[in-house]
Amino acid sequence: GSWVRLHWADGTTMRIGPNSRVVVKKCRFNTSSKKEESLFSLTAGMVLTSLRKSLPRGSFFEIETPVAVAGVRGTQFMVRSFGGACSVSVREGAVEVRSGRRKAQVLQGEGADIPLRGEIRKRPMSGEERRVWDEELQDLLAPHLRVLRPSDGAVVSVPHVEVVGVTDRFAVVEVGGRRVRPDRRGRFRALVRLKRGCNTIRVVADDGAGHRAIKVITVHFGPPGEEPPRARFTSRSSPP
Repeated sequence: GSWVRLHWADGTTMRIGPNSRVVVKKCRFNTSSKKEESLFSLTAGMVLTSLRKSLPRGSFFEIETPVAVAGVRGTQFMVRSFGGACSVSVREGAVEVRSGRRKAQVLQGEGADIPLRGEIRKRPMSGEERRVWDEELQDLLAPHLRVLRPSDGAVVSVPHVEVVGVTDRFAVVEVGGRRVRPDRRGRFRALVRLKRGCNTIRVVADDGAGHRAIKVITVHFGPPGEEPPRARFTSRSSPP
């Protein structure tokens, strides 16, 4: 199944696993106090979360399940909800788990199981959890990157095109090999010269910590009315 990636302007990223049910119950920022309040409900499936920064005092970022609430005290953690129980694993930082009146701190490299009724059971991170982290971490940590224009496969009649996009404001962007600085909202633009025919433009966003997002678009340059070449496929069968 497919994963869904949610991205916040401050760099926080959430990846929601296949067949998951997540409800955004609260997502609020107080401009005067700078407090942030985020609350999500996970009733089935899996969520991986990465926070780029420490939360201001009085703020919270929590994921609740039918049996427990996981509150962020660190940066990278996973919550699963299944069959009325849930589990938590922490790759970096720490998470406070609450179930009724019971509490536990789950630290880096640890996991915890929370049954429908019973104590919070801490343990080392499981092999399955490590496998999920290995497979999904790069997509979780990669900077957000969208190319707004031109569209992939665009046809233009002038020998240049302006590439416009948006990424994390702290990322460094390369458009066709040329470095571009996003503005404070994460928007960037770059003029790319084109050769006659089909041009491939590679857009890369790098967060400086080894995490990259890459988009590749094609643009066809030719005189007005000229159609780009289309791929042709021929089916051949061997004689009996």
